[in-house]
Amino acid sequence: METPYGSWRSQITPDLFSKGNCKAICELIATDSGVFWVEQNFNGRRELYFCHEGINERIRWAAEQSVQNSVHEYGGGSFMPLSDGSVIYTTVEGVYIQKSHSDIPIQLVNSNNNMLRFADFTASDNYVFCVNENHKSDGNPENQLISINRNTKEKNVVVSCLNFASGADFYASPRISPNGKKLVWMQWNHNNMPWDETSIHIARVLEDGTVTNEIKMKDGNGKNASY
Repeated sequence: METPYGSWRSQITPDLFSKGNCKAICELIATDSGVFWVEQNFNGRRELYFCHEGINERIRWAAEQSVQNSVHEYGGGSFMPLSDGSVIYTTVEGVYIQKSHSDIPIQLVNSNNNMLRFADFTASDNYVFCVNENHKSDGNPENQLISINRNTKEKNVVVSCLNFASGADFYASPRISPNGKKLVWMQWNHNNMPWDETSIHIARVLEDGTVTNEIKMKDGNGKNASY
């Protein structure tokens, strides 16, 4: 059966595209009870949402804040749900923890006008570990892994590009062990990219949030190997 061009009326109309305010969805993280994600709207703000499994309702976290970072100029890794139901996240103002979507967020670290940037969070009962990029000094930014005491808000450097013995130019993917006693991470050096020559390191976490007994588990230097 043939009909003239234009006789079929599509259900997809221009107003469907103008109703919403979501330009892109990124950073999906699944939990035991549902899923978190970040929506970028047309104003450039990035809003954090959660949806319980089986319930068609979005819950806004970090209300009135834009959850984002520009570490390594790529961004990503802007938040992390914790096992106690709270969420760690970052904005251009610093690092925050929010115990529930209706609670007032608590700032753990100030970004000093975005000179300090944070990403890629993992946490134990006492500490938050993350990538920290320091834009205070002249020249290239200083990259390091830091720990943040969840109670006192004190920061400590875990490993840094300024450590010429074992430091690296870039760090990513810090992960704490379930018992909070070991920290593992990936690192690499300029001029490589994270998909070129990287290495995996592990260390024992001390009571003050620093580490000791660092061991290189996987070495991709000179091998074009990415872990």
